[in-house]
Amino acid sequence: MTVAGARRARPATAVVALVVGLASGAAGCSSSPSTLGGEDLAAEVQAAAGEAIGVEVDSVTCDADLRIEAGDVTTCVAGLGDAGEVDLEVEVLDAEGALSVRPQAVVIDRAEVAEDLKALLKSRFERSFQADCGEPGPEVVEPDDTFVCRARDADSRRSVRVTVTDPAGTLAFEVLDET
Repeated sequence: MTVAGARRARPATAVVALVVGLASGAAGCSSSPSTLGGEDLAAEVQAAAGEAIGVEVDSVTCDADLRIEAGDVTTCVAGLGDAGEVDLEVEVLDAEGALSVRPQAVVIDRAEVAEDLKALLKSRFERSFQADCGEPGPEVVEPDDTFVCRARDADSRRSVRVTVTDPAGTLAFEVLDET
């Protein structure tokens, strides 16, 4: 039985494109650079990525320079310490150099997922539940990845398959048959 999916509310999982403006490089300079690369690109992306992902970003590396031309896209990787790494799609939005930084994975905390699952089961079945989804702490999860939680009430114990359905962190819960 599939129980309704839940959209996570914390910034790490309800990610929207984050727009940042690029500095022109020198105060008072009327034109912006034609490309942004190396440490400058990584610094711009790192500043935006932390807010977009919802956890501290330790480092950013980008695979190519970015032309300051609407539609130019590159991929960067944000290092998140023990949580892992997240690929970022970085796109130039306009000739002024506004960037869209879109994480391609989501950072979850299994303890928070367990709380969401308990609340969802309680609202659906009108009784209290306990849930365990594993060790707490931030973890990078790709869209379409699944993991299993255990849920129980006074009468039964069930496994619940959790699927991350998109990079925004939408979760689908499927209560599995008793074994």
